[in-house]
Amino acid sequence: MIRQALLVSALMLTGCASHEGRPSNARIGSVSPVDVTVTRDFVYTPADWPQALKADLYKPAGNGPFPAVVMIHGGGWEGRSREDMDEISQRVAERGFVVLNMSYRFAPQWHFPAQLQDVQQAVLWLRAHASDLNVLKNRIGTWGYSAGAHLAALAGVTSPNDKWYVEGTRVQAVVAGGTPVDIRYYKDGPLTNGLTGVSYDENPGLWREASPLALVSTDEFATWDEPVSWWPRLETGVLEPLRAGRAGRYRRVDWSSGVPLPGEEVEIPVPEVLVLEGVSSGRARMRPSLSLLTWLDGGSEAERLDRGAERDGEESRADLRRWQLFERGWFAVDGTRAAADRVVTSREW
Repeated sequence: MIRQALLVSALMLTGCASHEGRPSNARIGSVSPVDVTVTRDFVYTPADWPQALKADLYKPAGNGPFPAVVMIHGGGWEGRSREDMDEISQRVAERGFVVLNMSYRFAPQWHFPAQLQDVQQAVLWLRAHASDLNVLKNRIGTWGYSAGAHLAALAGVTSPNDKWYVEGTRVQAVVAGGTPVDIRYYKDGPLTNGLTGVSYDENPGLWREASPLALVSTDEFATWDEPVSWWPRLETGVLEPLRAGRAGRYRRVDWSSGVPLPGEEVEIPVPEVLVLEGVSSGRARMRPSLSLLTWLDGGSEAERLDRGAERDGEESRADLRRWQLFERGWFAVDGTRAAADRVVTSREW
């Protein structure tokens, strides 16, 4: 039987967070609108794309850096236009987001995955022009309603293990309203059949690939906004196999964006003692199966933040700060330190 010793790192803690994960002294309110510059009718697709597609770009005033949104209109995948999203694009940009309001290929002339691939091209265009637009490459989301929500959700959940994944197209947020999350519920619908171009009975695999709900995995939540979400992947990919006497596996993920890093999965052979480190390693749910829980206290809040910025680069300071705020709130709610078998301070290292 594998003994699991948990090493909970407190090296990055700083700040004070409420149960909602925000600073207790934070003021919640509307952001004052800023001026917006709109560039209309530019082609965002490559020269060799099956159909040249246009978009409108909304850029807020200021130096940024800005998060960005790909805006996707509805219309049953068969019609309407991006003009439907002009007002919401303007309002989102006034709040400090660069917005790319896109057109896409319509069914039934173009079948899935054409529409998803168009959205992916819009994401790639934003990342390719991130320096010029002062856009944060790892802060790009999709936003849509109805058929547009379906495509926004698909872009959000299509991951490296999925057939239609394209490198560099992962997004970090999805806003989806009136979303057809599983088109398999509409096997006889004229719109869904027009989208796929084939009946469910003829190609159930394609219908699954076009259903966001079927593609959801825990990797979709592996961003710094929810650092504890790595636990389900660890549980199923590593801990369960090790308990059964088999090697475990995991995929390295960029901690700041949730994007899986290139390369093969890492294999974990069956050990005599397993040591885990991280914010949620000592969570209450796991404590009954642990043989030892150790809390490392790494000095003052300022010292920990400075060490992190020195290690990862000064440009990472804002991300580290947000991570720290989450950790503080998480540990306070979970009671991790109080449950530790041993607390080790920096003076004891």
